[in-house]
Amino acid sequence: MRQSLWPLRLAIAIAAVLYAVTFRQWTAVYTLGAVFVVTIFPFKLEIDRIGEWIVGLLLLVAAYVSTVTIGPAPKHPISEGFALARAFTCFWAIAYACLRMRFHNPWGGHAATLVLPAIVITACGGDFIGKLYHALVAVFSIVALVALSAQDPSRPSLQKATKKRKTLLLVALPLSTLLAVGFTLAIPPFHQWLTQRFNDSFLQRGQTGFTMYFRVGSLTKMYQSEKAVLRVHGRFADTLRLRGLVYNRYHSKHWSTSRARESKVYRVETEPKKGSMLVERIGGDRNRYFAPLDIDHISVPGGNVGINDMGLLRPMHNETPNHIAFTFSKQRSPAIGPPVRADSRVFGALKREILPIAQAWTKGLKTPREKIQAMVQRLQKEYKYSLSFTRPPYIEPIVDFLKKNKQGHCEYFASALALLSRALGIPSRVIGGYLVYEYNNFGGYYIVREKNAHAWVEVWLPNEGWQTFDATPSSGVQSHMRKQSTWVGGGLDVLRVLSEKVRDWFASLTLFQSLTIIGIFVGLWFGIRLLRRFRTKKASALAYKQQYRTPLQTFEDLMQALQPILPKRESETIEHYARRLRKEEIPPHAKQAAQLLLDYAALRYGQLGSEEALQERIQIWLQEQPTPARQNTTSSS
Repeated sequence: MRQSLWPLRLAIAIAAVLYAVTFRQWTAVYTLGAVFVVTIFPFKLEIDRIGEWIVGLLLLVAAYVSTVTIGPAPKHPISEGFALARAFTCFWAIAYACLRMRFHNPWGGHAATLVLPAIVITACGGDFIGKLYHALVAVFSIVALVALSAQDPSRPSLQKATKKRKTLLLVALPLSTLLAVGFTLAIPPFHQWLTQRFNDSFLQRGQTGFTMYFRVGSLTKMYQSEKAVLRVHGRFADTLRLRGLVYNRYHSKHWSTSRARESKVYRVETEPKKGSMLVERIGGDRNRYFAPLDIDHISVPGGNVGINDMGLLRPMHNETPNHIAFTFSKQRSPAIGPPVRADSRVFGALKREILPIAQAWTKGLKTPREKIQAMVQRLQKEYKYSLSFTRPPYIEPIVDFLKKNKQGHCEYFASALALLSRALGIPSRVIGGYLVYEYNNFGGYYIVREKNAHAWVEVWLPNEGWQTFDATPSSGVQSHMRKQSTWVGGGLDVLRVLSEKVRDWFASLTLFQSLTIIGIFVGLWFGIRLLRRFRTKKASALAYKQQYRTPLQTFEDLMQALQPILPKRESETIEHYARRLRKEEIPPHAKQAAQLLLDYAALRYGQLGSEEALQERIQIWLQEQPTPARQNTTSSS
């Protein structure tokens, strides 16, 4: 019974349509369309299991080129990286399913082929396509049942099916459709949950929350996030603060940067100096480098870096800040400028509220440094660090923090210190960045997570320039930042490092190198096939030699039984002896042995026929052979 592939083709086509609607990578879609059209033509690929693996690996390369290299990257509300991974998987599954339809005997049969478009259907279910998705899944469930039935030759056709079978089919089709549609309704929320978990564990491409404009208290969730954003290679003696943004304008509960700061382009080294710290970006902000205030011997892959008068480092246009290396310096960079007007401004109503507090805390102190240190000590001793608190949205958060609800996280401590300093006429600004705490013993580097985000203050002191002060109680900060990675988290991050190296290696391949790798895989496939063929021939030759040395016992019994009737000449071949048996005047049963001899010669010298069947036929002939007594009686009569 010939198996129909059209239901399977239709199932794959539905998966391809969903892929096109979901990811809109049209180059990849056209490529899949061409592969699908080619597989419609009647041909078969004679391929073994190793060949199937080789084809699958080659399609992985094609999927990477079509979905990742060419793209464009599909949009995703949580993670562009997760969307790319899904598009990559879907392309590979559809292409491999198309080719499996033309394999002569695919592993697992075409029931396993049907699993591939089912994976695509599931992967496309998280983008809230709408009613189209549910309709296509309902059609796919029906087509899948028909395809499975078509691939089972033991099942009769619908025309020949019994009445009971037709009734069961009529009940099964709508039931499976309802179950499939119900399943699709559960896919989007499940997909959203899975995407977030996958993104948190592997891709780590969420936004850090650092923007040019933020409301005090709005980053609380970020301080509870386990997303890894940076890796820091190297050792340091004291607390390492990585600056990312500078906020110097406070108005209506929000911090922002007063004006756009133009960056001056500096030519730097492309290779790190020996003993440098290396900050590697693995997620988060793509628009800036994170580095301490006082650094020297900067190096970035592109050789150019932008530095503005706040000391912030930016990548060049169309460059991604993958990593930056530097050494620590005791001298301030000349690029960092003095304070501007916005660094000292605090608006009237807010100043009237907080100036008495600042004056009371610094009473009797003369130098700006002494005043700042006194305010830092009061904040650290009398205020509590907490991530769990409530503050009405309509009140001024810093005033409420200083006077009533004396608890908050680093944003409140930094904002309070900066505004109190300004109330006393001391220029200050809030810095947004990360504290480096967690060390990964498996990889030998530090991991910076979103929960390591921190805010501190830089104050302008006469003859000293911008100096760093942190009013947040250290005990509170350390309470929610681990010093060492867990063995699970550290091990997973090491695996991520290895996968990123493999990904970067693939991305760096030229066309010639890619073709060379494909050629190696194809050559490996042919080499394995030749080796297997050589071994098969060698085994056959050994078996042939073994058979040649030891004739069958039944053949010797046959020759012994024929000798009294017609002796075999010493130099006579088996074939010639058989032909002589047919020509000579001998009993009929002896003539029947001639065919047995010819079959034995074909088996022994040409490996043709079955040894067991031939031995059985010889045994039957020997049992039917007349005894000598019966022959003499027959001759006398």
